[in-house]
Amino acid sequence: MGLNLIKHSIGTEELLFSLVTEIETQDNCEVKGGREIKKILKSYSKTTVSSKYVTDRAVTLEGTVSVWIIYLDEKGCLSSDEHTCFFSKTLQADNELTDGTVTATVCDERVEIKIIGGSSVSVSTRAGIEVLVHKNTEKEIVCDIDSKNIEKLRGTLEGTIPIALGEKNLVVE
Repeated sequence: MGLNLIKHSIGTEELLFSLVTEIETQDNCEVKGGREIKKILKSYSKTTVSSKYVTDRAVTLEGTVSVWIIYLDEKGCLSSDEHTCFFSKTLQADNELTDGTVTATVCDERVEIKIIGGSSVSVSTRAGIEVLVHKNTEKEIVCDIDSKNIEKLRGTLEGTIPIALGEKNLVVE
């Protein structure tokens, strides 16, 4: 009788890098159609991370910030426009990040739009971002072994261990 091994693969996830930071963009743009802006009524921004990748000790995020503007033009007509800014941010880590998987969660915080003059505006946005780098590793563990030279010790072990005993009162009518 030979050696009989039964192994199972166990996957573990290790957190290599965790950081919460901000992405800020600033840009000047002109609204389409060249209409003169009298008053900005509402503005909204949406930050999207389009690519994220890991090098030896750094995480690089690239994406876009789309800004929508609702305004009144010189004739008092309601108009809207969209402007897109691009960003790239590199975050440095203290340890090796090789073979890690990047997860980025974005929360738009604020957008400020100022009229520069005529149809030009200054756009400033800020978004909070949480960056996590995980690494999955597979390990094999021996869960059963059988051979004529191995002694089997058998016993029982409780699956749960009581921590405390409690009482619950129940009213019966």
